[in-house]
Amino acid sequence: MNTLDTIRQRIKFYADFPKKWVNFIDVLPLLGDADTFGALIREIAGQITTPNVAVPEARGFLFGAPLLLAEGGPQNLIAFRKKSKLPATENDLIEIEIEKEYGGDSLCFRLSILCFFLDSHRQHNHS
Repeated sequence: MNTLDTIRQRIKFYADFPKKWVNFIDVLPLLGDADTFGALIREIAGQITTPNVAVPEARGFLFGAPLLLAEGGPQNLIAFRKKSKLPATENDLIEIEIEKEYGGDSLCFRLSILCFFLDSHRQHNHS
């Protein structure tokens, strides 16, 4: 069995959970096996073609952070969080409307983090 087949086998699907018409995808079994999780991170890193990757809470954090260490992975992560969970100075939060399986919601990121990445990129390219 190849690595992708092993990864697919570990992911569990639960129809109509936690309510009808919602399908729960359980990725936690991937976190319990270092070899499979490492293979998954390497596979994802191999698909990335940009230095910046947006990661929504909380699963995005679980899978995004190891990508920073993977060969070919991104250089930067842009964390998206619920507005009430992301402190920021005035005019620093950018809110994005999203559609989830339960209905509409929104996530935010800090504009200042994008400016930081842009400045770092410019400094790197001019040195």
